[in-house]
Amino acid sequence: MSAGRAVSLDDLLRVIPGTELEKIVARRGRVSAAVFLEVLHSDLDDAIGRLEAAAHHYASDGVEKLTHFLAVQLASVGYDATCEAGDQHTGLKVENQAAKVVWMAAANLYSSCAQNIASILQLFDQTSGRHAHAGFLLYIREAGAAHIIESWVHALQRDRRVGCHEVTRGEACLFLSRHAHPSTKFSITIRHHLVLMDRASRLEVIDGGTGESGSHPEGGLRPTAPMKKHTILFLAANPSGTDRLALDREARAIHVELERSGARYRKTGGTRTWSDGPFTESKELVAGFSIVELPSQAEARVWAEGYAAILGDNEVDVRLVANPG
Repeated sequence: MSAGRAVSLDDLLRVIPGTELEKIVARRGRVSAAVFLEVLHSDLDDAIGRLEAAAHHYASDGVEKLTHFLAVQLASVGYDATCEAGDQHTGLKVENQAAKVVWMAAANLYSSCAQNIASILQLFDQTSGRHAHAGFLLYIREAGAAHIIESWVHALQRDRRVGCHEVTRGEACLFLSRHAHPSTKFSITIRHHLVLMDRASRLEVIDGGTGESGSHPEGGLRPTAPMKKHTILFLAANPSGTDRLALDREARAIHVELERSGARYRKTGGTRTWSDGPFTESKELVAGFSIVELPSQAEARVWAEGYAAILGDNEVDVRLVANPG
Protein backbone atom coordinates (compact mmCIF):
# COMPACT_ATOMS: atom_id res chain seq x y z
CA MET A 1 0.00 0.00 0.00
CA SER A 2 1.49 3.33 -1.02
CA ALA A 3 1.82 6.07 1.55
CA GLY A 4 -0.68 8.91 1.34
CA ARG A 5 0.47 12.31 0.14
CA ALA A 6 1.27 14.76 2.94
CA VAL A 7 -1.26 17.58 3.22
CA SER A 8 0.31 21.03 3.15
CA LEU A 9 -1.00 24.17 4.81
CA ASP A 10 -1.84 25.52 1.35
CA ASP A 11 -3.91 22.39 0.68
CA LEU A 12 -5.85 22.96 3.88
CA LEU A 13 -6.41 26.64 3.17
CA ARG A 14 -7.95 25.76 -0.19
CA VAL A 15 -10.79 23.92 1.55
CA ILE A 16 -10.85 25.54 5.00
CA PRO A 17 -10.92 29.33 5.51
CA GLY A 18 -7.88 30.60 7.42
CA THR A 19 -9.93 31.92 10.32
CA GLU A 20 -11.70 28.58 10.73
CA LEU A 21 -8.39 26.74 10.59
CA GLU A 22 -7.10 28.95 13.40
CA LYS A 23 -10.13 27.99 15.49
CA ILE A 24 -9.60 24.28 14.81
CA VAL A 25 -6.01 24.56 16.02
CA ALA A 26 -7.01 26.61 19.08
CA ARG A 27 -9.59 24.05 20.19
CA ARG A 28 -7.12 21.16 20.52
CA GLY A 29 -3.69 22.40 19.50
CA ARG A 30 -0.68 23.65 21.42
CA VAL A 31 -1.63 27.31 21.78
CA SER A 32 -1.50 29.83 24.58
CA ALA A 33 -4.21 29.85 27.23
CA ALA A 34 -5.34 33.28 26.02
CA VAL A 35 -5.88 32.04 22.44
CA PHE A 36 -7.69 28.91 23.62
CA LEU A 37 -10.01 30.88 25.91
CA GLU A 38 -10.81 33.50 23.28
CA VAL A 39 -12.00 30.86 20.82
CA LEU A 40 -13.74 28.83 23.54
CA HIS A 41 -15.71 31.84 24.77
CA SER A 42 -16.84 32.64 21.24
CA ASP A 43 -17.90 29.03 20.57
CA LEU A 44 -19.67 28.82 23.93
CA ASP A 45 -21.61 32.01 23.16
CA ASP A 46 -22.72 30.42 19.87
CA ALA A 47 -23.77 27.22 21.68
CA ILE A 48 -25.76 29.24 24.22
CA GLY A 49 -27.48 31.05 21.37
CA ARG A 50 -28.56 27.71 19.92
CA LEU A 51 -29.83 26.55 23.31
CA GLU A 52 -31.87 29.73 23.73
CA ALA A 53 -33.31 29.32 20.21
CA ALA A 54 -34.42 25.78 21.10
CA ALA A 55 -35.51 26.64 24.65
CA HIS A 56 -39.08 25.43 24.09
CA HIS A 57 -37.74 21.89 23.64
CA TYR A 58 -36.11 22.04 27.10
CA ALA A 59 -38.89 23.74 29.06
CA SER A 60 -39.01 21.06 31.77
CA ASP A 61 -35.37 19.96 31.79
CA GLY A 62 -32.98 20.52 34.66
CA VAL A 63 -29.53 22.01 34.86
CA GLU A 64 -27.75 18.76 34.01
CA LYS A 65 -29.50 18.27 30.68
CA LEU A 66 -29.08 21.94 29.73
CA THR A 67 -25.36 21.77 30.48
CA HIS A 68 -25.07 18.48 28.61
CA PHE A 69 -26.53 20.25 25.55
CA LEU A 70 -23.74 22.83 25.70
CA ALA A 71 -21.08 20.16 26.19
CA VAL A 72 -22.33 18.28 23.13
CA GLN A 73 -22.34 21.48 21.08
CA LEU A 74 -18.73 22.20 22.03
CA ALA A 75 -17.64 18.60 21.43
CA SER A 76 -19.20 18.74 17.96
CA VAL A 77 -16.71 21.43 16.90
CA GLY A 78 -13.69 19.64 18.33
CA TYR A 79 -13.45 20.38 22.06
CA ASP A 80 -12.80 17.88 24.81
CA ALA A 81 -15.92 19.01 26.69
CA THR A 82 -17.94 17.20 29.33
CA CYS A 83 -20.87 17.89 31.64
CA GLU A 84 -19.90 16.95 35.19
CA ALA A 85 -22.75 16.27 37.57
CA GLY A 86 -22.50 15.42 41.25
CA ASP A 87 -24.83 15.29 44.23
CA GLN A 88 -24.41 18.98 45.00
CA HIS A 89 -23.19 20.54 41.77
CA THR A 90 -23.28 20.51 37.98
CA GLY A 91 -20.57 21.96 35.82
CA LEU A 92 -18.99 22.18 32.39
CA LYS A 93 -15.36 21.14 31.91
CA VAL A 94 -13.40 21.93 28.75
CA GLU A 95 -9.81 20.76 28.37
CA ASN A 96 -7.03 21.26 25.84
CA GLN A 97 -4.41 18.69 26.78
CA ALA A 98 -1.88 19.89 24.20
CA ALA A 99 -2.02 23.43 25.60
CA LYS A 100 -2.33 22.15 29.18
CA VAL A 101 -5.39 24.32 29.78
CA VAL A 102 -8.50 23.32 31.73
CA TRP A 103 -11.52 25.63 31.91
CA MET A 104 -14.29 24.87 34.38
CA ALA A 105 -17.70 26.45 34.84
CA ALA A 106 -20.27 25.93 37.55
CA ALA A 107 -23.86 25.69 36.34
CA ASN A 108 -27.07 26.61 38.11
CA LEU A 109 -30.76 26.92 37.25
CA TYR A 110 -31.72 30.16 38.95
CA SER A 111 -33.82 29.99 42.10
CA SER A 112 -32.04 32.47 44.38
CA CYS A 113 -28.84 34.47 44.65
CA ALA A 114 -27.94 32.45 47.76
CA GLN A 115 -27.91 29.28 45.67
CA ASN A 116 -25.72 31.04 43.09
CA ILE A 117 -23.24 32.01 45.81
CA ALA A 118 -23.11 28.37 46.95
CA SER A 119 -22.31 27.33 43.36
CA ILE A 120 -19.48 29.88 43.15
CA LEU A 121 -18.00 28.59 46.42
CA GLN A 122 -18.13 25.02 45.05
CA LEU A 123 -16.38 26.25 41.92
CA PHE A 124 -13.60 27.65 44.09
CA ASP A 125 -13.28 24.24 45.75
CA GLN A 126 -12.70 22.69 42.32
CA THR A 127 -10.15 25.26 41.17
CA SER A 128 -6.83 26.41 42.51
CA GLY A 129 -4.32 29.17 42.04
CA ARG A 130 -3.40 27.63 38.68
CA HIS A 131 -6.89 28.36 37.32
CA ALA A 132 -6.86 32.06 36.49
CA HIS A 133 -10.11 31.79 34.54
CA ALA A 134 -13.41 29.99 35.15
CA GLY A 135 -17.06 30.34 34.24
CA PHE A 136 -20.56 30.40 35.68
CA LEU A 137 -23.59 29.30 33.65
CA LEU A 138 -26.81 30.74 35.05
CA TYR A 139 -29.94 29.43 33.35
CA ILE A 140 -32.88 31.82 33.87
CA ARG A 141 -36.31 30.40 33.12
CA GLU A 142 -38.38 33.08 34.89
CA ALA A 143 -39.64 36.32 33.41
CA GLY A 144 -37.94 39.50 34.60
CA ALA A 145 -34.41 38.39 33.75
CA ALA A 146 -33.06 41.95 33.77
CA HIS A 147 -33.94 42.31 37.46
CA ILE A 148 -32.47 38.87 38.26
CA ILE A 149 -29.20 39.82 36.55
CA GLU A 150 -28.92 43.07 38.51
CA SER A 151 -29.67 41.28 41.78
CA TRP A 152 -26.99 38.70 41.03
CA VAL A 153 -24.34 41.35 40.32
CA HIS A 154 -25.14 43.11 43.61
CA ALA A 155 -25.09 39.82 45.56
CA LEU A 156 -21.60 39.03 44.22
CA GLN A 157 -20.30 42.43 45.27
CA ARG A 158 -21.81 42.23 48.76
CA ASP A 159 -20.93 38.68 49.83
CA ARG A 160 -17.45 38.68 51.36
CA ARG A 161 -17.09 34.90 51.13
CA VAL A 162 -16.53 35.04 47.38
CA GLY A 163 -13.93 37.84 47.58
CA CYS A 164 -15.25 39.77 44.57
CA HIS A 165 -13.31 43.00 44.13
CA GLU A 166 -14.40 43.99 40.62
CA VAL A 167 -17.28 43.47 38.19
CA THR A 168 -16.96 44.42 34.53
CA ARG A 169 -20.17 44.90 32.57
CA GLY A 170 -20.38 45.17 28.82
CA GLU A 171 -23.11 42.86 27.59
CA ALA A 172 -26.61 42.31 28.86
CA CYS A 173 -26.11 38.54 29.13
CA LEU A 174 -22.45 38.51 30.06
CA PHE A 175 -20.21 40.02 32.69
CA LEU A 176 -16.87 39.32 34.38
CA SER A 177 -16.18 39.18 38.09
CA ARG A 178 -12.68 39.16 39.57
CA HIS A 179 -11.98 37.46 42.87
CA ALA A 180 -9.24 36.62 45.32
CA HIS A 181 -9.44 32.83 45.63
CA PRO A 182 -10.58 32.10 49.21
CA SER A 183 -7.87 29.47 49.78
CA THR A 184 -4.90 30.52 47.69
CA LYS A 185 -5.63 34.27 47.41
CA PHE A 186 -4.59 34.07 43.76
CA SER A 187 -6.66 36.14 41.34
CA ILE A 188 -9.38 34.33 39.40
CA THR A 189 -11.69 35.82 36.77
CA ILE A 190 -15.15 34.29 36.34
CA ARG A 191 -17.05 34.79 33.09
CA HIS A 192 -20.79 34.79 33.84
CA HIS A 193 -22.96 33.45 31.02
CA LEU A 194 -26.62 34.28 31.58
CA VAL A 195 -28.74 31.85 29.56
CA LEU A 196 -32.24 33.20 29.00
CA MET A 197 -34.71 30.35 28.53
CA ASP A 198 -37.77 32.65 28.48
CA ARG A 199 -38.48 34.44 25.20
CA ALA A 200 -40.08 37.48 26.84
CA SER A 201 -37.02 37.90 29.03
CA ARG A 202 -34.74 37.68 26.00
CA LEU A 203 -36.64 40.49 24.30
CA GLU A 204 -36.56 42.53 27.51
CA VAL A 205 -32.81 42.13 27.90
CA ILE A 206 -32.11 42.80 24.21
CA ASP A 207 -33.70 46.25 24.64
CA GLY A 208 -31.43 46.82 27.61
CA GLY A 209 -33.66 49.64 28.79
CA THR A 210 -32.73 51.76 25.77
CA GLY A 211 -35.79 51.04 23.66
CA GLU A 212 -33.60 50.08 20.70
CA SER A 213 -31.81 46.80 20.27
CA GLY A 214 -28.10 47.22 19.73
CA SER A 215 -28.05 50.97 20.43
CA HIS A 216 -26.00 50.54 23.61
CA PRO A 217 -23.06 48.27 24.56
CA GLU A 218 -25.39 46.45 26.96
CA GLY A 219 -28.10 46.01 24.35
CA GLY A 220 -26.84 42.84 22.65
CA LEU A 221 -27.51 39.31 23.81
CA ARG A 222 -24.15 37.84 22.92
CA PRO A 223 -20.69 39.47 22.94
CA THR A 224 -19.94 38.81 19.30
CA ALA A 225 -18.93 40.86 16.31
CA PRO A 226 -21.74 42.25 14.09
CA MET A 227 -23.63 39.18 12.98
CA LYS A 228 -23.25 37.98 9.42
CA LYS A 229 -26.42 36.33 8.18
CA HIS A 230 -26.79 33.35 5.91
CA THR A 231 -29.79 33.24 3.60
CA ILE A 232 -31.46 29.88 4.05
CA LEU A 233 -34.10 28.34 1.80
CA PHE A 234 -36.63 26.11 3.61
CA LEU A 235 -38.67 23.80 1.39
CA ALA A 236 -41.59 21.95 2.95
CA ALA A 237 -42.92 18.77 1.41
CA ASN A 238 -45.51 16.03 1.86
CA PRO A 239 -47.81 17.55 4.53
CA SER A 240 -49.77 14.75 6.17
CA GLY A 241 -53.18 14.00 4.68
CA THR A 242 -52.42 15.43 1.22
CA ASP A 243 -51.55 13.95 -2.14
CA ARG A 244 -48.25 14.79 -3.78
CA LEU A 245 -48.67 18.13 -5.52
CA ALA A 246 -47.71 18.83 -9.10
CA LEU A 247 -45.14 21.55 -9.50
CA ASP A 248 -46.55 24.92 -10.43
CA ARG A 249 -44.56 27.57 -12.28
CA GLU A 250 -42.87 28.94 -9.15
CA ALA A 251 -41.94 25.50 -7.87
CA ARG A 252 -40.37 24.60 -11.22
CA ALA A 253 -38.17 27.67 -10.92
CA ILE A 254 -36.71 26.48 -7.63
CA HIS A 255 -36.72 22.69 -7.90
CA VAL A 256 -33.06 22.63 -8.96
CA GLU A 257 -32.18 24.31 -5.66
CA LEU A 258 -34.20 21.71 -3.80
CA GLU A 259 -32.30 18.87 -5.47
CA ARG A 260 -29.10 20.44 -4.18
CA SER A 261 -30.39 20.71 -0.60
CA GLY A 262 -27.75 20.29 2.06
CA ALA A 263 -29.97 18.47 4.55
CA ARG A 264 -33.47 17.06 4.96
CA TYR A 265 -35.50 16.79 8.17
CA ARG A 266 -38.21 14.12 8.19
CA LYS A 267 -40.94 13.98 10.85
CA THR A 268 -43.25 10.96 10.88
CA GLY A 269 -45.26 10.34 14.01
CA GLY A 270 -42.80 10.32 16.87
CA THR A 271 -39.81 9.66 14.61
CA ARG A 272 -37.51 12.57 13.67
CA THR A 273 -34.47 12.14 11.43
CA TRP A 274 -31.91 14.28 9.59
CA SER A 275 -30.26 13.10 6.36
CA ASP A 276 -27.70 14.73 4.08
CA GLY A 277 -28.36 15.67 0.43
CA PRO A 278 -28.37 15.99 -2.48
CA PHE A 279 -31.80 14.46 -3.19
CA THR A 280 -32.67 13.36 -6.72
CA GLU A 281 -36.38 12.82 -6.01
CA SER A 282 -37.02 16.42 -4.99
CA LYS A 283 -39.12 17.40 -8.00
CA GLU A 284 -42.03 15.38 -6.57
CA LEU A 285 -41.89 16.88 -3.09
CA VAL A 286 -42.37 20.63 -3.11
CA ALA A 287 -45.43 21.96 -1.30
CA GLY A 288 -44.15 25.44 -0.37
CA PHE A 289 -41.06 27.35 0.62
CA SER A 290 -39.79 30.13 2.86
CA ILE A 291 -36.54 32.10 2.72
CA VAL A 292 -35.12 33.37 6.01
CA GLU A 293 -31.87 34.93 7.22
CA LEU A 294 -30.13 33.15 10.10
CA PRO A 295 -26.69 33.42 11.72
CA SER A 296 -25.61 29.90 10.82
CA GLN A 297 -26.64 26.68 9.08
CA ALA A 298 -26.68 24.96 12.48
CA GLU A 299 -29.38 27.35 13.66
CA ALA A 300 -31.27 26.69 10.40
CA ARG A 301 -31.71 23.10 11.55
CA VAL A 302 -33.31 24.30 14.79
CA TRP A 303 -35.71 26.47 12.78
CA ALA A 304 -36.45 23.61 10.39
CA GLU A 305 -37.58 21.42 13.28
CA GLY A 306 -39.93 24.16 14.49
CA TYR A 307 -41.17 24.66 10.92
CA ALA A 308 -41.92 20.94 10.68
CA ALA A 309 -43.72 20.92 14.04
CA ILE A 310 -46.27 23.43 12.69
CA LEU A 311 -46.98 21.41 9.53
CA GLY A 312 -47.34 17.97 11.08
CA ASP A 313 -45.86 14.85 9.44
CA ASN A 314 -43.71 16.06 6.55
CA GLU A 315 -40.25 16.60 5.18
CA VAL A 316 -38.37 19.90 5.27
CA ASP A 317 -35.28 20.53 3.18
CA VAL A 318 -32.65 23.10 4.22
CA ARG A 319 -30.59 24.75 1.49
CA LEU A 320 -27.95 27.48 1.82
CA VAL A 321 -28.81 30.16 -0.75
CA ALA A 322 -26.24 32.87 0.03
CA ASN A 323 -23.22 33.19 2.31
CA PRO A 324 -22.42 36.45 4.10
CA GLY A 325 -20.21 38.71 2.06
